[in-house]
Amino acid sequence: MMFKYNKLTVFFLLSLVVLVHEVNAQGSGNNNNNSLSVYRVQTESAKEVDETRVKAAELYPTNVEVNFKAGEALLKTVNKGRAAKYFLRVLDNDPDYKFNTMFLIGLSYQYGLEFDKALVYFMAYRRKLFEKGGNKAVGSEEMIEVNRKIYECENAKEFTANPKDYQIINIGPSINTEWEEYAPVLNADETQLVFTARKIHDNTNKNLGDDNKPYEDIYIAEKINGHWTKAKNIGSVINTSFNDSNLALSADGSQLFIYKDANNGDIYVSELRKDGTWTNPSPLGSNINSSFSENSVSLSPDGFTLFFSSDRPGGEGDERNLDIYYSMKYANGQWGKAVNLGNTINTGADDNAPFLDYDGKTLYFSSKGREGMGGFDIYKSVYDSATEKWGAPKNLGYPINTPGDDIHFVSTKDGKRGYYASAKASGYGRADIYMVTIDETVSKERYKDKDKDGLFDYEDKCPELYGTPENNGCPALGDTDQAVVSTAFSSLEFETGSSVIKNRSYQSLDGLARLLGSKKDWKLLVEGHTDNVGKPDDNLSLSEKRAQTVVDYLTSRGVAKDRFLVYGYGQEKPIMDNDSSYGRQKNRRVEMTVLTSGK
Repeated sequence: MMFKYNKLTVFFLLSLVVLVHEVNAQGSGNNNNNSLSVYRVQTESAKEVDETRVKAAELYPTNVEVNFKAGEALLKTVNKGRAAKYFLRVLDNDPDYKFNTMFLIGLSYQYGLEFDKALVYFMAYRRKLFEKGGNKAVGSEEMIEVNRKIYECENAKEFTANPKDYQIINIGPSINTEWEEYAPVLNADETQLVFTARKIHDNTNKNLGDDNKPYEDIYIAEKINGHWTKAKNIGSVINTSFNDSNLALSADGSQLFIYKDANNGDIYVSELRKDGTWTNPSPLGSNINSSFSENSVSLSPDGFTLFFSSDRPGGEGDERNLDIYYSMKYANGQWGKAVNLGNTINTGADDNAPFLDYDGKTLYFSSKGREGMGGFDIYKSVYDSATEKWGAPKNLGYPINTPGDDIHFVSTKDGKRGYYASAKASGYGRADIYMVTIDETVSKERYKDKDKDGLFDYEDKCPELYGTPENNGCPALGDTDQAVVSTAFSSLEFETGSSVIKNRSYQSLDGLARLLGSKKDWKLLVEGHTDNVGKPDDNLSLSEKRAQTVVDYLTSRGVAKDRFLVYGYGQEKPIMDNDSSYGRQKNRRVEMTVLTSGK
């Protein structure tokens, strides 16, 4: 018997799926209500809910409730810029459906790096607030928030118009997965990486938490011959059945500082024994831990100064917000009284995630209260020993900072690289760990057509000289020297057997078009790849089409055709196992590397 489904039936089924997911999310209770992630990525508890709501909205473009929920769902993903489409439908069909629809449209455009459009809707919403409340609205929380968003968009326009020459590289599938990885910390010689992840595989607790996500566990990886080994769970001595997050690693790798939910959030420390095992974590003293939340630790290179954040009373601002404090170690090994760093560093908003560089005077931290682009931005301040004062903090700029939360940045001993977590649409999962250059000189390493076949192809790659296998290194063509500038836009995804780009990848392309528009001397190496489904010859042709699709889109945004180098590799260079649908999805990609003249 054949069943015929009309649009109403399909909508009912889609709605039922959403309802089941929401009931399951609400009913998966665990008694861990005080969890505080080191790095909170605002995402929907089930990805399927997002997709189902979007599909329902596409079926019913004039249904305001369905489209509003689709927009709300997308604002909780890494694809926040897509939400504006659905909120605009709500505004067009029923302007009075929700009072704050214009604000949400502005928010989506802000996340999507379309700041002029965001300003139009934020300003319209501000007028609406004033018309409703008059002078009373001026001091309201809503008015303060929308004014902050306008300020962020104005800042962001300047930052994106003058991007920094950073290299931003996803450190690859040995560390990053389809789950969340964040809060990276390293030892001084950059051979040991500790981070927090929320993933089912290899988790101490196989159940889900109250938010319908895996519990936080701490993982560790070693760098061997210049490459990161597959990350492993650090073990049950450190990890428990609840949320466990790493905060800092001492320079010699012998002390690991940990956040635990106890007492509203306290800092613990574990020592590395000679046999390679860790001691049971013990809490720091009462001068550090209080009845309020403490987190985000940094230990000075000499081990005698501890920086941390806390929302205890007495900080900057009228309400409880995170401030950065420091404590000095006594001769007996105990930590002294915590001292607030003061209003040069701290603001009336959250100031968090301090990291003192190996020079002992440069402090990196994240703040919501300064000239940022949105959420947490990363700043640095340098201590002047002559005046005994911290210098005015400087925003690290775009593309490190974005309209989302950019936080928990740590640098390497030589000061040339840093690591941080970011929820990029082009990543392996909802939050990945990235490596970024932080010195101001761009590498001018030069690479040529090594086998003299007249082509730059994968046989000419030389990751032993530059970068990691994940960024494929060493781009060049014939006798023209090129140097890597950035691999921030390294992964776009495609539908199976198709050269059609997935919608979530267009945000990266739009940002890249703007970047290329401001850097006229930069070129772009565009490399297409496929999974192993189908014939190799067909896949080679498909990979070339995928690369050309990217070029066609960027040229439509005003980038000249002669600025592209295009190659297709078919199925020859997978970055993940082709045995799973997720792995095949990640292998259907185009990788892009920004190049500049080697002169």
